Amino acid sequence: MATAERRNIWSDDSGAVILEMTVTITLFLVVLFGTVEGGNLFYQWNVATKATQLGARIAAVSVPVSNRLASMTGLDDCDGGATYQPGDPITSNCFDITCVSSSATAATGTCNGSATDYNADAMRSIVFGRNANSIVPDTSCEPANASSALTLGMCHVFARIMPQNVIVRYQYTGLGYAGRPGGLVPTITVSLTGLTFVWVAMSSLVPGVGPITIPGLRTTITGEDLRQGS
Repeated sequence: MATAERRNIWSDDSGAVILEMTVTITLFLVVLFGTVEGGNLFYQWNVATKATQLGARIAAVSVPVSNRLASMTGLDDCDGGATYQPGDPITSNCFDITCVSSSATAATGTCNGSATDYNADAMRSIVFGRNANSIVPDTSCEPANASSALTLGMCHVFARIMPQNVIVRYQYTGLGYAGRPGGLVPTITVSLTGLTFVWVAMSSLVPGVGPITIPGLRTTITGEDLRQGS
């Protein structure tokens, strides 16, 4: 009798439909949410790229985040104190300055490790934008609308961008000349760091799926008119 019961158990397929539906629905949800969230990932990656392009453009026509760079004329600030005459080509590697912020309002930061060289308002202009009338940068990502006089910043393209995610690098690449009106001509690179993408549904459906770090994105542009109000 016991043997017959065991045979009945092994041959019983009354729950097969439920099992098959469970597997099928799970696979369907994985494909569905994987497609939706994967599209969202690429969307965020794309807008982050656009934000770096805008940030580089703003940096090219704004006061440098580095106070030292803003005061350079190329006459005596290059090559460790070498002296140049106005109009001379500058043959030395004058500067390579990287500026980062350590505050959500961009109030604090450093340029090549120096806090005194860091210009908070310049970083705010890049990240948060500024009022086009008063040329005052915002300290947070204010909403922009058609009636506002706000000059947009990186955060208006990608709202998740904070000052701590932005790196601004100024390099001398041989452009400009000693005594040039407006100062030396830097090559400016704006890049992003520390941005992650969090899977909402996939992290629950697939074990081991966690946040993905969005690869470092950067845009390089030639400086134009590094002064306030440009």
